[in-house]
Amino acid sequence: MNIALLSSHALTDRNWIASGMVEGLRKRGHDVTILIADRPRFRSLRRSLRLMTLVAREGRSQTYRHKATLRRGVNRLEAAGWRRVAARLDVEALACRVEARLPVPSYIPDALGAARPDLFLWPTMIHLDALENDWVKVAKAMGCPVLGAPASWDTLVSKGALLVRPDRLIVWGEASKRHAVEQHGFASEAVSAPGPPHFTPYEDGPIPQGKELLVAGTSLHYWRDEDEIVARLPRVAEVRHRPHPRRRGGWDPDIWAVRRDLEPAAFVVAAFSTVIIEAALLGRPSVLIGFGLGDQGAVLDHAKYDHMREVAEWPSSFVARSELDLLGRVWALLRNPLPEAAQRAIRAKALEIAHCAPGIQERVALAIEAAR
Repeated sequence: MNIALLSSHALTDRNWIASGMVEGLRKRGHDVTILIADRPRFRSLRRSLRLMTLVAREGRSQTYRHKATLRRGVNRLEAAGWRRVAARLDVEALACRVEARLPVPSYIPDALGAARPDLFLWPTMIHLDALENDWVKVAKAMGCPVLGAPASWDTLVSKGALLVRPDRLIVWGEASKRHAVEQHGFASEAVSAPGPPHFTPYEDGPIPQGKELLVAGTSLHYWRDEDEIVARLPRVAEVRHRPHPRRRGGWDPDIWAVRRDLEPAAFVVAAFSTVIIEAALLGRPSVLIGFGLGDQGAVLDHAKYDHMREVAEWPSSFVARSELDLLGRVWALLRNPLPEAAQRAIRAKALEIAHCAPGIQERVALAIEAAR
């Protein structure tokens, strides 16, 4: 099978290329052509279309209510304007209609025509419309099946609508499959949940807990006093700080990097982060930050986000409402490590989000082959 894989973000390179997934597909006899999406078009217009989808969904989602109100200046005024329009029209459907009418440049049909793919594989952040949508529209116009692969476990509940819909999806786990069906209207049989192709470091289950704490950071605009709080934590524990990729120069292509940071850790502290899921797959609990400074004056309690609510309710997750509360929970977790049964239980919960039973890349390959 000829597979065209669209790369529009460093996460695609890590998740699909550096992970060995593309090489694995080639070893199975498939030709894989990597297409680089690096010429954004209609950026401002598509940013507005994306905002329309956030506004359309904010009435039923704490996540989107927060994201829409984070907008500043002209963007905040625009969001307010779309709310007025949304009282009379389906602004999400309008955004999709506008996207469908945007012309595509000739180099894209030329590139896809030369590749002659049997399947268009679309790893997507969903909100990178200016880079990705033209490629997907051309693939669909050519009659090539489009397989979307949301980049993370929260992508389907935090980025708005798919302005151009793939024919099928492959997602991390059953939680994301539920999101695809309930929030995006996909038929259950059109969604497979083989697991994240770059999560092979977590296939084998819990490992012995360390004695440090790992702080997994956010982008600065969500948790502005992150560094100050981290600086005070060494009073109670040895701390390893892992800033968000946007704060440390980009995404590390090494798929084992997070696991190496987790190995000496007893648990994770984070406002919200995929590292919480990776920690749980290794049997580590997490303390979720519900205090501090953010763009709206205080850090939003991300445990109330749609996708985080379930995680916050795990028996091994703890929400800290103040710095004093955080220090107390850190002290308690260091003195009372989780027993093995509890470590297995937290991994079982995480497996619903990221299907990490052994054989992830084999399952991903089979799902890709079935999508033709």
